[in-house]
Order: sequence, then C-alpha cells, then structure tokens
Amino acid sequence: MKRIITQLCKGIMCMSMVAATVFVNSTCFYKLYQEELPEELGKLRKHA
Repeated sequence: MKRIITQLCKGIMCMSMVAATVFVNSTCFYKLYQEELPEELGKLRKHA
C-alpha cells in the first residue's frame, strides 16, 4: 500500500513540475512578435 502511495506522489509531483514550467513559459509560446522600441529608449542602452 505504501509503495502505491509513493508512486502516486511521484507522478503528481512530476505533473505539477511540468504544469508549472508550461504556465511560466506560456507568454513565450503565445507572443508572436516583439514590439519595437521607440528612438528615445535606444539612447538608454549601455552598448549603443
């Protein structure tokens, strides 16, 4: 019985880690373009 509960807990933990990763990175998946920066903000770059 204890073995079944341990296996079930491992499965739930793996699924929760996958779900957390997908939810955190969902903005990267759904973002189709990156907006351009205005000219004024280009002056604030350190490498420019």
